Amino acid sequence: MARNSRGISTVVDVAMALFLITASIGIVMAFLDTGGPPPDPQEADQTAATLAGTTMHVNYSVANIRNEPEFPNNDYNDTQFERSEYGASSSMIASATVSSVRIDGERLSNEGKNFARGVRGNVRTSLTAMDGKTRVVALYRHYPNSTVTSRMTIGPKPPGNADISTVTMDVASDIPPVNESKVESRFGSSSDYDAVGTLLAKKVVKGYFPLESTQLALEADNTTQVRRAQVVYRYQRMANITRNESDPNFDPDDSSNPISQQGADAQEANARLVDGLEEIIADNLRNSFDSPSKEELADEISTGKVTLTIQTWKTQEEGES
Repeated sequence: MARNSRGISTVVDVAMALFLITASIGIVMAFLDTGGPPPDPQEADQTAATLAGTTMHVNYSVANIRNEPEFPNNDYNDTQFERSEYGASSSMIASATVSSVRIDGERLSNEGKNFARGVRGNVRTSLTAMDGKTRVVALYRHYPNSTVTSRMTIGPKPPGNADISTVTMDVASDIPPVNESKVESRFGSSSDYDAVGTLLAKKVVKGYFPLESTQLALEADNTTQVRRAQVVYRYQRMANITRNESDPNFDPDDSSNPISQQGADAQEANARLVDGLEEIIADNLRNSFDSPSKEELADEISTGKVTLTIQTWKTQEEGES
């Protein structure tokens, strides 16, 4: 996945806050190293290889969240909101997609909107240089009709008369992957959707609130570390989503609360989020599957990847030339 220049998990920053200031892209194509011909932009598999073999550097600021109600604002210096991400183009697309996730129809964080816009613009520039007849669709979901989902589209739709080449590729996300055998074990012969819902909820919460880095952020000095305010913001956003199922009881000003600086306890805070999210996911599983076997359910579920579908095309006129 994309590398964070400050050594903090990409999901902690990318999913947490992302307002683009400037962006630049460095192209490192394999054919330049080998001396071979450039890839044919009409071949989707070669375009996929190009996305995996290019790098992107995005500088951005998270200052746009200062006015959001869940953000515990202070008079932070603008430079404290500046961030930088670097990585393979395919990985950056995956990060931008995961950062814009919706859960039960609600966006986890509005911070990913402009980061995704910056990544989309950089990729579009690269594809346009290859002739522009390319479309990339990135999809993050745990299973068909998943309540945890995000979709990102880059490039125009191919025309109706086009000769289309299509390829799909999976890119690792920062959400931990789920083990098929664990899904089978939890679901069992009794169709225990609740147990599978708990398993998936734990993966989601762990991905967006990694214990070690989140604990450090919660313990940070709130007056000087915008990082802590960002984590509190995301806890409050997730709490709003899960509150109909359970009350996570987050009050950053209560010293006994797990998201307060004095009572910082990321493990307890995460457990409170799981309590509500597991019910949302379990209900969604029941509505999405019709009496599957444990093997069928396990085969459909995946948490640790973003699927990119790449289409390139020639028009009818080009094919005749």
